[in-house]
Amino acid sequence: IKAENSYEVDLAELRNYLNIDRSEPLNLTTDFSYLAFEQDMGTCLDYAYANRKDLQVDKNKLLQQEQAIKVAKAGYLPTLNLSVGLSDSQRFHPDSENSHSASASLGLDWNIFDSGITRAQVKSAETNRDIAKLNYLKDKEQIDLDVRQAYYNMREAEKRFNSTQDAVHQAEEDAFIAREKYRAGEGLMLDIIDAQEALSTARLNYISAQYDYARYKATVENAMGVELTAEEKEAAAQLDTDADAALTQPLLGSSSDSTVDSTRKVAEELAGKEGDK
Repeated sequence: IKAENSYEVDLAELRNYLNIDRSEPLNLTTDFSYLAFEQDMGTCLDYAYANRKDLQVDKNKLLQQEQAIKVAKAGYLPTLNLSVGLSDSQRFHPDSENSHSASASLGLDWNIFDSGITRAQVKSAETNRDIAKLNYLKDKEQIDLDVRQAYYNMREAEKRFNSTQDAVHQAEEDAFIAREKYRAGEGLMLDIIDAQEALSTARLNYISAQYDYARYKATVENAMGVELTAEEKEAAAQLDTDADAALTQPLLGSSSDSTVDSTRKVAEELAGKEGDK
């Protein structure tokens, strides 16, 4: 009952994240494909520095503030003014006469004493530049931390994924041996129950490792600024969405029984044979 309630709560949270109608049904998939992540830590960090949009925005803001400093410092320089004029006059009385003239002037203006206005503008621009630089460095350090955390978590989940897969195979063999020993009259029902419990725990750990690897791998790619490719979007649309059918299939293709009900069925058959005798 508790697990069913947690499942419904998780579905409600997923609908909230997707911003869809709360009553709309969701078809979840349990498909999992292991794709090795080949990039090392340094490559991931370099890619993130070059492709994270928020870091690029901070970098552009820093460049903008550096240009603002140059504009403010232009107040220390003199101003050169050039003006050119043309005039044309025509007189008809008492005599007809036309005259043309042209004039040009060049002026140099240098405001040496501006009451510190230019200096204040430069100081303000430099302060804004320092703020932009600190924001850029802060976001860069945060990106570095995000990538490292996700990368280490992904590698840890990858190791658990490989180790728990072997543990599931071992637990399946132990469960099979316990059932065969019980059929032969050399084992106890308690041994079978313990083996089934160990198998269920191993499978749960295996599923958890699969989920953690897929989640942290996506987290690494998100921290790097990697977008989904067209092939990935198409593959996601073609995934099998029949979760109930997938859950009824063995996780690793095992042909042996995997539930306590099957164990009880074997015990009942054996008890029936003993009664016939």
